[in-house]
Amino acid sequence: MALIQRDDLKELTVPRRVELTENLFELLAVVLNNVHDTSYSVRFWKILLESHAKAVIAKRAILNSRPVHRRPDLFAFNSNRIPTRKMIFKRRLIDFAKHLKSWTDYKKVNRILTQYDRVRIGFFEYSGLDEEGIGVKLPNYHPFMLGGGEEEKRNSVNNIAETKDDLFLANAIRELPRILIEHFGKLNDSVKLIRPSEKELHVHTTQTIFNQLLIAKYREHGARLVWYQHGSFYGEFAGDSQHHYEHSISEEFRTWGWKIKENDTPWKAYRLEKFRIEYEKYYNSNECDLLISFSKISDTNRDANKKVTDYLLNNLDPGEYKKVLARPQPANKIFNQKSQLDFISSSRVVKSTGLTHMAEDMSKCRLVLQMRVPATNFLECIYTNHPTVGILEEDEYTDVVKPYYDFFLKHGVLHYNLESLAKHLNSISIEEWWNTVKQQKEFDEYRNTFTRTV
Repeated sequence: MALIQRDDLKELTVPRRVELTENLFELLAVVLNNVHDTSYSVRFWKILLESHAKAVIAKRAILNSRPVHRRPDLFAFNSNRIPTRKMIFKRRLIDFAKHLKSWTDYKKVNRILTQYDRVRIGFFEYSGLDEEGIGVKLPNYHPFMLGGGEEEKRNSVNNIAETKDDLFLANAIRELPRILIEHFGKLNDSVKLIRPSEKELHVHTTQTIFNQLLIAKYREHGARLVWYQHGSFYGEFAGDSQHHYEHSISEEFRTWGWKIKENDTPWKAYRLEKFRIEYEKYYNSNECDLLISFSKISDTNRDANKKVTDYLLNNLDPGEYKKVLARPQPANKIFNQKSQLDFISSSRVVKSTGLTHMAEDMSKCRLVLQMRVPATNFLECIYTNHPTVGILEEDEYTDVVKPYYDFFLKHGVLHYNLESLAKHLNSISIEEWWNTVKQQKEFDEYRNTFTRTV
């Protein structure tokens, strides 16, 4: 039985997405330089445009179907539909709350940049990170713009859009967020250049539009930019667009242990170390035999998720897999997500709220099932030595990862279908099998290549 199919245009791992995104960057860089009477490089604008490119690609079906004339959002809104007033209002409240929480950090940013030339942005903070030699932590200042800004610049943007015959590209221009048009001048002036050519910026994630502009502006004036891997897919899917993007804007891209492109440097898995610290807070109770972690469930994939779940519950040995924990993908940290799993009625299944940390749910279970690999949680399991199995998507993989996938397929960690997975799980003692797997030299080699220990 096959699993739920992904929409390949929306995924980060499709070569044609790379091409489409690069075309957007080239076009929009010209537009923005024209509107603001600047001469910044394409790389400068790429750093600022990433979220907008993702947002318009997510809405590509709409933007290809009709001209969109509306007041664009302040920041890029990554959704496959035009946001409603309620969605926009909620986002604005969140943005304002972040601004209030961080408004004193603006002075701290400038003070740190005055005192230090090596700084880090967007890392998961934990004890010992200061000793890693990646700079002083830069606070995350969240700007919040009031008023209309330079509204005449929106007219210029719309006039440029009218000259484009391609409907999608015209809409992509019209949809440029207000922070990059009406409010760009004020935001740009707020980033002060302090010895930019002497700076070395270490970036895990950008966190805020202010940080994005700071990175872009300092890089434009000679700073050295070092970017860090922060999730799965990198180094695994051939043509991964996120790796392509982050590698293209930095002087050095530090990975979780692998090297594919010229500027890749095998480094350490900081995000996985953060997960390990959280994981070790919990006692491994093993009260459940299996954890099934679902991706976001929607009207379009609910039936497919039900079929997969029913197959597993009907075919896994009820004597060996007596209690199953089902975990919905959390949409936020506030509301219970159990309703996503209302298609499950089996008494063997305990439903997580999705509000607990993944590490806590893992600690309750003898084995974690990945509904799709590559996946960040697969790497988290490998890093923490927690037993895991998964369904390997049939796709184009890098030469670096292929031998390890072959190893995992041979030893029953990965499978191409649910039939093979269920047959394997019914034939093993989980603990004995996992001990055998992790004693193999290929297992240690994989860990050192894709989940290198901090």
